[in-house]
Amino acid sequence: MSVDFGDDSAETTTYGDSSKEYILTLADGSVSVTALFDATLVAHLGAIRGSSTSKSYEFYPDGTTGGNPKLSGECLLTSMSPGSSVGGTATLNFNLQCTGDQTIGTA
Repeated sequence: MSVDFGDDSAETTTYGDSSKEYILTLADGSVSVTALFDATLVAHLGAIRGSSTSKSYEFYPDGTTGGNPKLSGECLLTSMSPGSSVGGTATLNFNLQCTGDQTIGTA
């Protein structure tokens, strides 16, 4: 699983400056997941596919023990595809586009 947060920037350089200057504008984010193929997960993702209503996510990269990092927010399913079987194990890839504020906090 990969969670990517980023910020757009806008150039604010004024005439006479010797270097470009920027400000941060809008935050953005996405989530990419590769998981073992699971029919229940496929059914769940299929049910929200095409929905314009965002869904909540929470990601605990180091587990749910208090004080560990927690990433959370709202997202929309943008793509889903079963991967090829590697050594008899099938995978499922899906991508989520974050919408609204994303939070980096603790469990």
